[in-house]
Amino acid sequence: MKDPQTEPGGAPFSSGGPRNVRGMGDERGLDTSDAAVGLSPATVDKVGKVVALPPEPLVPEKTTFLEGGPIVIGVEQRHITTESLRALYRDNPQHAAAFEARAHQGEVEDAGVSLHILSAASRREYLRFDCFDEDPHYHYISHDDQGMLQNRWVIYDRAANGAMLPWALERLRHHLPAMLAGAGADPAMVRVDPATLERLVDEVAALATA
Repeated sequence: MKDPQTEPGGAPFSSGGPRNVRGMGDERGLDTSDAAVGLSPATVDKVGKVVALPPEPLVPEKTTFLEGGPIVIGVEQRHITTESLRALYRDNPQHAAAFEARAHQGEVEDAGVSLHILSAASRREYLRFDCFDEDPHYHYISHDDQGMLQNRWVIYDRAANGAMLPWALERLRHHLPAMLAGAGADPAMVRVDPATLERLVDEVAALATA
C-alpha cells in the first residue's frame, strides 16, 4: 500500500468532516511531566503525517482480543486490496474522494498481521501496528471528546530496523506507555502495571508469530 493521501494543510478528519483537534492531549489532563510517560501529543506531532482517511476498522470476527488490565490488544491477519478499500470508503463521499485522489499511486495489494491497541473501558483504538509485507507502517490515533479522531500515519523503516513484527513487539514490551501518552490515550492505559503488560505482550507474541 502506498503512502496514503494527506489532507490539505495536514488537518485531521472525522466521520463528519475535517476538524482541527490538535492539542487534545492537554484537554485530557494527561500528566506529561511524569517520567513514566515520556512522550506527549506535541512530540508525536513531529513524526509521520496526518492523513485524510481513517484507519480501516478491524474485523471483529477475524481478530483475537487479548486483555491486560486497562489495555486490550487485537491481533488480526489482514489482506487489503484496492477494491476492498474502495468498498470500505464508498458510503462516505469525503473519504471516497480522498481515496480516489491517491489512485494514481497504483493498485493496493498487501497482507500481514495488525496489532490494534485499544482501551478496555471505551474500546477506542489509540495505536495500530500494520506489519504488512509490502508497506509496513503504524498509526497514532487520537480522539477528542466529540468522538472525532486524528489518524497519524508513520512509515516503518525496514532497511534500518529489519522485519516489523519483532520491532513492534519490542515497542509493546518496552515503549507502549510512552506511545500511548503520545496518542493522548486514557491515563489508566499509560500507567498500566508492568507485570500485566509483560504477560499481555507474551500472549500477543505467541499468537502473532504462530
